[in-house]
Amino acid sequence: MKNRVSRLSIKTNMVMLIVLYVLMPLFVALIILSVMVQKNMSSNIRETYQMMFRQKADKIDNIIEIANYSSSAFITDDKNISLLRTIYEGGGAYERDRAQTQLARILEKTQVSVLAGFLGQIGILTRDGVFITSNGTQEVGIEYQKSDWYAGISQKGKFPYWDLEINSFMNQMMGERNTFAFGRIVQKYKDQNLGFWFVRIPQSVFWDDISEPVFRQGTMVMLSGDGRVLSEVRDEHHGSLAGSIVRNMGLNELRTDELVVNRDGRSTFYMATRLASNDAILLYIGDYGLIFDRVTKITHIMMVFMIVITIAITASILKVSTYITAPINNLVSHMQTIEQSDSGVIEGRGGFRETVELEKSFNRARERIHKLIEDVRLETEQKEKAYYESLQAQINPHFLFNTLNVIQWKAALNQDTEVSGMLSDLSVLLYETYDHGSELGTIAHSMVVLNAYVKIMKVRFSDQVSFFYTIQEGLEECLIPRFCLQPLVENSFLHGMTHMEDGLIVLRIEEVDGHIELTLVDNGKGMEKQDSDLLLLADQTTSKYKITGIGLSNIHQRVQALFGKEYGLEIDPSVEIGFRITLKIPKLIKGGADGQFEDTDHDR
Repeated sequence: MKNRVSRLSIKTNMVMLIVLYVLMPLFVALIILSVMVQKNMSSNIRETYQMMFRQKADKIDNIIEIANYSSSAFITDDKNISLLRTIYEGGGAYERDRAQTQLARILEKTQVSVLAGFLGQIGILTRDGVFITSNGTQEVGIEYQKSDWYAGISQKGKFPYWDLEINSFMNQMMGERNTFAFGRIVQKYKDQNLGFWFVRIPQSVFWDDISEPVFRQGTMVMLSGDGRVLSEVRDEHHGSLAGSIVRNMGLNELRTDELVVNRDGRSTFYMATRLASNDAILLYIGDYGLIFDRVTKITHIMMVFMIVITIAITASILKVSTYITAPINNLVSHMQTIEQSDSGVIEGRGGFRETVELEKSFNRARERIHKLIEDVRLETEQKEKAYYESLQAQINPHFLFNTLNVIQWKAALNQDTEVSGMLSDLSVLLYETYDHGSELGTIAHSMVVLNAYVKIMKVRFSDQVSFFYTIQEGLEECLIPRFCLQPLVENSFLHGMTHMEDGLIVLRIEEVDGHIELTLVDNGKGMEKQDSDLLLLADQTTSKYKITGIGLSNIHQRVQALFGKEYGLEIDPSVEIGFRITLKIPKLIKGGADGQFEDTDHDR
């Protein structure tokens, strides 16, 4: 009794194998892929933000350096100091006004030539309360001496002092702008300051070349080492947050060009570096969730995708296993029936349509195989019969040549020399046609075959065409492609000599520059340039008028295939009367007894 595998066992094993070798590896691969994508994207975002922040810090450093340079250049210029002294010590109001006007022009020149790249603005405040800018002068008074920024600048001396109050003061004097500013003492003279130099820089330099929209939603702020805010911020919250980050994270110990990237709590992402130009701390504060929102979304999408694909694969496994195992069990049952029956495959009783069709296909396939075997046997018999019939129908070439010789002999006995000569020439052509021994032949032998062809064509043209040829001495044993001369002469006969009474065809064979040129000239009908080019591309002669079926295009292609593209046929379109064509081939000398030949054209 034969053991039969239950359907449940097949299904269970299939489900287990698919889960073990397909679902589990896929699930693990998706988890690994999710982690790697999240890590890689987070790393790329961090690197991108670090790069943008570092570039921005370098640019701000450069701008501050330019601003420092402008103030140092002014302070160290004796002419400028002399003008300031004139304001305080001038003999009259005219001299003081003139000195103020000259200083305003100097400020305008400096502002245009040095600070125009970032739209910076400068001003000078004299100790008696006159504020000088490129637009003119304003009376301020000496109340400013009570302000904190005055004390800060006085304490710093000749070094720049950054403070938000300086920015507020310059906004009052020069108009409201979102800027950050610094001031420094111009020079002490007789234990007194000659004035204060102010520079304000647009806060747009923080963002002017940043295109990343999420990055621009953050806050860029400049602070002192003790957490004092030196630039404008969006609101007090961001200012206090920036100060607390500097103090709590120990950023006051930050070294120049050192970059710190960190996360403060759950929602704040910040980057900080110390500027080399003014020893201040440049701090970027952004929303961590907003910056890394893409990573979070992709992680959620990957998790949803894994859940969906797990459910879909599980359902598919159950469905597929049911559709696969049921027909297999049914087919096994039918195959067992076949094994127990001598009549071959029989149709099952019920079951799925696919299984029933499969069993029917078995029956049809078996019948078709028998039919194909029978058809092959009949076809083989017919081919063998046709082969033997074709052998019987073939004429032996020797029988054909012997018959032509007998006819020639009879014509000679009857003293019909013309028919005898034509039969002799025809025998030469036929013998050459049946000879498939070699692709090449000597020039001497080729001329024998050509002469036989010319004699036949002259009879056909009633001796209205004359043919002459010359061969340079020593070239008779050189090798050329067989049947390469006959198509040249044939073209002249068929295309040029029709309706001609005194036709002339001349063939010249000579050596030129190490190769052989076979030039044919006739006085027949010429052709246009486009027709001559077409003649080498496609044979224009109707095949029923040819002897060998080999045209000029065939000769051209054969020669190039044998010897290269530099050889072949060349038609001379400059000939006004008649036709001129040259066949160029390498000089090949027939070798010794082994039948080899030598190519004397060493440059080829």
